[in-house]
Amino acid sequence: MKKLKHTLSLDTLQILDVIAREGSFAAASHHLNRSTSALSYQIQKLEDELGVLVLDRSGHRAAFTQAGKLLVDQGRLLLNASDTLHRQVQELAQGWEGHLNISYDGIIGSELLLSLMAEFCELSQTKLTVKEEILTGGWEALSTGRTDILISSRPKLLPNEINTTLLGKMEMIWVASATSPIHNEPSPLQEDIRQHYRIIAVSDTAHSHPKLTKNILTDQPVYTVSTMDDKIKAIIASIGIGTVPRPLVQKELENGVLIELGTAREVDILLAWQRAEMGKAKAWCLKHIRQLWQQKHHACSAL
Repeated sequence: MKKLKHTLSLDTLQILDVIAREGSFAAASHHLNRSTSALSYQIQKLEDELGVLVLDRSGHRAAFTQAGKLLVDQGRLLLNASDTLHRQVQELAQGWEGHLNISYDGIIGSELLLSLMAEFCELSQTKLTVKEEILTGGWEALSTGRTDILISSRPKLLPNEINTTLLGKMEMIWVASATSPIHNEPSPLQEDIRQHYRIIAVSDTAHSHPKLTKNILTDQPVYTVSTMDDKIKAIIASIGIGTVPRPLVQKELENGVLIELGTAREVDILLAWQRAEMGKAKAWCLKHIRQLWQQKHHACSAL
């Protein structure tokens, strides 16, 4: 039989925490609305169980021993964990999920999701996991249950078990660094010209589904990175050219670090989720993602 673990009374740890914060038995007694004798009994009982002194009572005022200080410091971690668990159990009973996974295609950027996380942490104890996915990877993650919510460009075929709503459109543009020799070409986007310039691509994150590539010509030199942010940095460093979402490089275009070569395409951006049961965290995030997208769109339109 597996040996049982040693346990500590959370009530006693809370007493030690309050005594340490309030500075005396009398103040802790008032704060906890319990007699000083009751508090003293709890601590003596703990000392007997552990076989160590928690408080040194030899002076005018009781002081924590080294063991007592350790119990206060580590006990606060246990108290915080217990408080978090208590709230999570209550939220779960009220319809809040324990964990929610949200994925976004790299062309979306992380700004919207960071805003979502900042507001969500004030609302619920549900653990959010946010991950960047590329091309087929996001739709595979949603179909297989690895993620609960996806923000991505529209695929050729939508899975039957997925619900979607159109958030808006995203303009993809060809860019190169200001020092790229492609600017000397009269028609830089003509395929027989573009083929001679290295393209920077982001790797499709699909695990088992067929991976996609975009805008890569036959026999064109290509370097592949793992995130959209890395792709933009590689293009700025004049390692190659590529297509990027206009909103993610607006500052670089304005300050001349990147030069626009032309429009590649305009894509629909969808908010997608499984048709499975809808918890409160999932419902809140779906609604709030729409609101954040609209706010961002109106802000950009006003500029």
